[in-house]
Amino acid sequence: MRAGTLARKIIGKLIFVTFVVVVSLVAFEVLLRIIGYRPAAKMYDYTLPFDNNILFSLEPNCLPDINSMGYRGSDPGEKPRFVKRVLVLGDSFVMGHNVLPGETMPAELGKSLGGAFEVFNMGIMAYGPDQSLISLLDDGLDLDPDMVVLGIFAANDFQDIDRNRLFSFDAGGALQSNSENVVTEYVPRFRTFFVLNHLQ
Repeated sequence: MRAGTLARKIIGKLIFVTFVVVVSLVAFEVLLRIIGYRPAAKMYDYTLPFDNNILFSLEPNCLPDINSMGYRGSDPGEKPRFVKRVLVLGDSFVMGHNVLPGETMPAELGKSLGGAFEVFNMGIMAYGPDQSLISLLDDGLDLDPDMVVLGIFAANDFQDIDRNRLFSFDAGGALQSNSENVVTEYVPRFRTFFVLNHLQ
């Protein structure tokens, strides 16, 4: 067999193998998106899907005490008349993952305020004030709150803002969202690559 013919056969096989691999990866990526797979991490028993907008969130209903919105406690229903609705946002101190749902700070606040108030726990572990702001804008305002309380843990919350890189200021001093942050930088864009990295 001549060298030219052998080289053409090898190149042809390499092209075929490359084509099959690319088509397989594209098909797997499409399948992952169809079934709704989102790259996620585990912290304690919670599932935390990565999110380009807020970095991560709690998977709704991932545990019995996580509601369908992805926050700790019962699902908020329609706002009753003559009842004031209070949202409490913050990190693990607000979420209270190490205590029972009825023993969290928002739950205790609700007991103290009495029946004229509804208090919802929107705290999520490891959240900074920037992530809490996004939670409020994305979910909280739809609940028609009368009051919003933000819990601050001064030891690290302000460092979180710098580390997360979710916001910056434009030339006029107005707050703007950043398209690049720690999740867009470190989490693979394609879900297939995340699965392959995770399997490694």
